[in-house]
Amino acid sequence: MPASPTSGPKPAPEIKVLGFRARRKPPVPGEITDAQNGEGKEPEWILTAATDRSSELVGSNPRSDSAQLSAPEANGPARSQPRRHQPSQDRRTSILIVTNNAEDWPAKIEGVEVVDDEAYLTDPKYCELRGAKVFNLCRSYRYQSAGYYVSLLAEARGHKPLPSVATVRDFKTQSVVRMVSDEFDELIQRGLAPIKSPTFRLSIYFGQNLAAKYKRLALALFNQFQSPLLRAEFSRDAKGRWQLRKVDSISGNEVPKSHWGFVAQAAIEHFVSRRGATRKKFQPRYDLAILHRPDDPTPPSNPKALQKFIRAAESMGLAAELITKDDFGRIAQFDGLFIRDTTFISNYTYRFARKAEVEGLVVVDDPSSILRCTNKVYLAELLARHHVLIPQTVVAHAGNASRLGERLGFPLVLKKPDSAFSHGVVKVGNADELAASLETFLRQSDLVVAQEFLPTTFDWRIGVLDRQPIFACKYYMAAGHWQIINHAAEQPRRFGRSETMPIDWAPRKAVQAAVKAANLIGDGLYGVDIKESEGKFYVMEVNDNPNLEAGVEDQVLKDELYRRIMGFFLRRIERQKSRHF
Repeated sequence: MPASPTSGPKPAPEIKVLGFRARRKPPVPGEITDAQNGEGKEPEWILTAATDRSSELVGSNPRSDSAQLSAPEANGPARSQPRRHQPSQDRRTSILIVTNNAEDWPAKIEGVEVVDDEAYLTDPKYCELRGAKVFNLCRSYRYQSAGYYVSLLAEARGHKPLPSVATVRDFKTQSVVRMVSDEFDELIQRGLAPIKSPTFRLSIYFGQNLAAKYKRLALALFNQFQSPLLRAEFSRDAKGRWQLRKVDSISGNEVPKSHWGFVAQAAIEHFVSRRGATRKKFQPRYDLAILHRPDDPTPPSNPKALQKFIRAAESMGLAAELITKDDFGRIAQFDGLFIRDTTFISNYTYRFARKAEVEGLVVVDDPSSILRCTNKVYLAELLARHHVLIPQTVVAHAGNASRLGERLGFPLVLKKPDSAFSHGVVKVGNADELAASLETFLRQSDLVVAQEFLPTTFDWRIGVLDRQPIFACKYYMAAGHWQIINHAAEQPRRFGRSETMPIDWAPRKAVQAAVKAANLIGDGLYGVDIKESEGKFYVMEVNDNPNLEAGVEDQVLKDELYRRIMGFFLRRIERQKSRHF
């Protein structure tokens, strides 16, 4: 709608680049912009002379007026005299932008150092730099070119390059592009539906596009092809559906001048905005990402616990940052990943764990633990093989379904292999209920776990970290229910009460069984559920993503619980880094 004649249009935001102020070009009254009609052109930026030298410093908040960029002159120094930024002697410098010519990146950002490829590859100072994040903007990643070696040697030095060598190869592999096109088909069709032309080109700068309507698509492609500056090309097929045809990384000299204001802003947000406040307080030794889902109705850690983790991390020199599934493309910037989101093989949590492991991060929960713990068929086989006491268990399938009642008696419990938080677990009281439930379960999985029913008033939960017990809880059954969670009940009757005690107060046999079971999975963080029946302790499950909630599991250790877990990350990260230095 046209601006009100009394209020007038809002002033366009400004930032500085190359000694100029950049602001969005205001639309002409009555004009329909390209961003509005969906033809793919981004809004233009206007450069005006910046005369206030005092405002050229970059602030910690990129959205404020002080978040500006500067450089000595509009056109940069002559190409015959390439400028090299000298590496800082401060070992805490961690973000490098590497280009063929330092002038290919015409913006100066606080805490970000621009260096040409020759200096990065040959100057011993960069070889000795620890924990650097390297954003490779060389003009070519051709095999054995300087750009290729920047990413390759960054990995050898223990730096974290973007793009990685693997990503560089993905650009050249057409099958990968086709796979991505299929995976994001719904997002592509929905995002590009308004476009009338047969082809479309999308510029992606640090995961963003100038047109907000392409935000989700730009982020999805950035997460898949992790390179600072990207260009994606689409075209319609014979049926009129959009297909991703090509994705390429581009260098700074390929960015239109009118886009630089936006590129600089996107870079600031990527480098500074999410961690600026933390970095003001202290200089961290390492960076830790904590993956969570803000709208999770039953999160493994409540908001108060997440804040306690952040404070405990800071006390040990770790900069902990809460991230969400939209931050997949930033994983390589961190040294560790702590998953505080319910894990499943089929969703983003497993992809985060796999990506982090490939990038050399310390990961809890690691991919192997997720694979093993989220499948109850695997757990039943593993525990039985190693003589861990479990309830009488049968792996059910179409061939033995008719004999389950005879073997286990009624009532018995059926579990989907990937059940969690009491979902996908049912108690059946007779043959008819068994047949109905099995029919439903076997449609989704060829194998199902069937167990004898052990009635108890509570379950033991023993927390195990790095092969040692760390906490002991009693989780009582929900009122009038046979499980600790009754999803059919209203709050607060949905959950049973809990009781936490020192490890030494818990039954020794329960703790021993829990540690033995967890150690069969790995050496990370686990929660082992145990039922006590007639003096025996039966392992029910090993959970890779145990609850750690303020006011529950921390009742005994208090803040020490969070410090122990963050200390585990610190030790593992230091061990990981020592392999490179």
